[in-house]
Amino acid sequence: MQEKMKKGPALGLVSIDKPSIENVGPKPRATLVSWTPDMANVLHQVWKYAKEPTNTLHIQTKQCRMHDAINENDIPRIDPDDEEEFLRKFFKEWMPVSRMATLTFELENIPPALLQQLSRHKWIEMFVKSARVFYDNSWADAGGYFTPDSCSTGIAKVIYDAGMSNACESMNRLLEIGVALEDARGLLPMHSLYKMTLHMSVASLQGIVQKRTCNLLQQQLWAPLMRDWRDELCRKVSPAFEVLFAPPCRATGKCQAPTENEERIHGLVPIEPCPIYLKHFRKA
Repeated sequence: MQEKMKKGPALGLVSIDKPSIENVGPKPRATLVSWTPDMANVLHQVWKYAKEPTNTLHIQTKQCRMHDAINENDIPRIDPDDEEEFLRKFFKEWMPVSRMATLTFELENIPPALLQQLSRHKWIEMFVKSARVFYDNSWADAGGYFTPDSCSTGIAKVIYDAGMSNACESMNRLLEIGVALEDARGLLPMHSLYKMTLHMSVASLQGIVQKRTCNLLQQQLWAPLMRDWRDELCRKVSPAFEVLFAPPCRATGKCQAPTENEERIHGLVPIEPCPIYLKHFRKA
């Protein structure tokens, strides 16, 4: 019997907290290095001004006059005890002014396969380490590549690791005979690893999370990154960020990939179906 699903973040971290196979090498990682200070009050201030146009113009006029400092009493502030609750409601309502607050992360172990997906999202800025400048000629021997679960054991792992070693060896041979690094790097695979800096607004983060927390959407790539984003934001900025990191079906009450789930259930794809789909969405 299908169990009715409760909307909201409760039990909503299944997809990003589900452990993957341990021996698959480096996973994507994220560290929050900077963010809009006093974020709750900044967002509250912008939101309040948007509701009160006259007051907005009054404050903006004062800001433009160097000799006329802003009176602290003009700036609406939240009681410190109410900041977390304000942010939780703010995130749930998807307020457009969340574009006014920004976040900067340092990312590690990011394969081009994940980088391509990141680039599809709006209002983000990325600075990626260049393989033309920073190249480690022993990256394959050091396990410096991402390994999906499907290639982590048995003959699949042997073939996968051999392919990585061959790519690394061929690239090094090209360099030895004088081929320029910017040309030889064409042999780097989609699962080689890079470091990068990612800058985005809170609104951009909400958009990415909404689309990428589904169990079926390459969670081996996304789940470690989402987990770090959530933990870093909750620890350094506000616990309220936890409400963002739930699969999209928790908010919509609808599975966005039922066909893919059924293919997995019937063995057409050798990957487990989403446990949320099995419990809440599959028809008897």
